[in-house]
Amino acid sequence: MRIRFATLFDRLSSLGAWIAVTGTFPLVGGLVWDVSIHEASPGLAAHESVFTIDNPAHVVFLAGIGLIVVGMLGFLGGQVRAARSTRRARFVSVTAVAVALALTAAVGATSAVQTQLSSASSDLTAAHSHGAAGAAAHHATFVTAGPGCEPQGTPATSTQQAAAAQLVAAVKATWSPRLTPADAGALGYMPPKAPGKDPRLVHYRNRALATATADRLDPAHPQALVFLHLPDGATVLGGVLFTAPIGQGPCVGGASTLWHYHQATATREMIHVWLFDNPGGSFATGIGGTAGIRAAERELEASAPGVPVDPGASTVSTVNGGIEGLVRTLVRVPAPSRS
Repeated sequence: MRIRFATLFDRLSSLGAWIAVTGTFPLVGGLVWDVSIHEASPGLAAHESVFTIDNPAHVVFLAGIGLIVVGMLGFLGGQVRAARSTRRARFVSVTAVAVALALTAAVGATSAVQTQLSSASSDLTAAHSHGAAGAAAHHATFVTAGPGCEPQGTPATSTQQAAAAQLVAAVKATWSPRLTPADAGALGYMPPKAPGKDPRLVHYRNRALATATADRLDPAHPQALVFLHLPDGATVLGGVLFTAPIGQGPCVGGASTLWHYHQATATREMIHVWLFDNPGGSFATGIGGTAGIRAAERELEASAPGVPVDPGASTVSTVNGGIEGLVRTLVRVPAPSRS
């Protein structure tokens, strides 16, 4: 038994360096594979730990790390055994072990950052959202200069509450959660060229409406559609986004529907209208973090399949007419001639 162990140790010592080199291939390949998996399913990181065995890419790069560690230990063991009496050999061996451990830790840290970056961004988005009363939000500057807008925290009147609810109803009646990105493209809404900070949502913008100054709250023609990537891999339409020149967005619901912007250099303000029960409210600046994603998954995936309703249909037309009249009253724009 002792002879067999010595023989095995000798073979491991002679092949240790090659085993370690071989381990780099599954390590790098597994990390690349993991990146491609997360690009295909951006919501995966929201419920995945640093090392998840269910993810085959994790198994591959963990196997690579194991081969590197075993190979380095075998190689270093052989070196120590061959020259254990020399001080220099001991110093080199200890240094090499430290380097190997540091390399392994660095690889693990890189993987941790890669798999958890989306979750960290999502937590920032949770803090970014605001309540229905218009409380201050992280990284969002609210505008109170628009038509009908009031200072943050001002209670909405019954009329304002009804108008806000009417806007939400109009948007929900016009847009289906089952609208696909391909459908959005056919309507003129295109994805961004570069991914945003939160991989769980993507704004598809309509360039033809991007600089619009009229029909600022037309439920049938928002400036952007907001798609959500859910943890189970599904993609659903989660809401719409309206934009307007800063200070011109009408607050139909008073302080509960304040518009906002994110950068000091911005020239347009925005407001979301969500299709699900967002924890931050129907007009929250973000998706509401993990709680919001769960609500979207529960409500939007359970909705009946459909396509955007024709804005000319009777029920939607009635709601849109009310919103149009209220907006025109706020911004004091004369109604177009219908003769």
